[in-house]
Amino acid sequence: MSLAIWPPISPEELKVKVAETLVRFPLLAAFLFQSIRLFSTMLIRLQNNELAWITTESLEVCRDLKHGLEDCYALLAPVDPGSTLVMSTPRNEKVKGTITRVGTRLVKGTLNLQLRTTSTTSLTIAPSQPIYIPALDSLYTHLTEAVNLLDVVLSQQPPHRPPDAATLASSLTLLAE
Repeated sequence: MSLAIWPPISPEELKVKVAETLVRFPLLAAFLFQSIRLFSTMLIRLQNNELAWITTESLEVCRDLKHGLEDCYALLAPVDPGSTLVMSTPRNEKVKGTITRVGTRLVKGTLNLQLRTTSTTSLTIAPSQPIYIPALDSLYTHLTEAVNLLDVVLSQQPPHRPPDAATLASSLTLLAE
């Protein structure tokens, strides 16, 4: 917002005119100062409310993120019988089969390939010779680190008090480094 005065006057002349107005209209001056004080108080209150809202929402997002990461973490846990995935291609069914994954290993599976250039081929993963997938092991490690870091952020906040923005900011700053 800007205030334009027409015709334009110099800053010194503007100060003189403001002083004259305040002398002529003391009630106006008192009203203006009171309004400015009230506006400042309201602005500070609004900023505090907004900061509290942002802090609360940020912590809620951290909790939701931690919950989602824990779900992913649980899916990668090496629990028998594992999860069986159906493999196929859209429409043509050139690839058909199932693969069973336990943790970061493919433990059994059968795939049938029907390619134009070759005859039908069948691939089998024997349970005695599982296939280890290093990318899933790396993902498991990163999920562990992420869940632990979110635990640190969430443990810094007292449970029965309103969230503290300064504590949250310092926790997130430390995590960013």
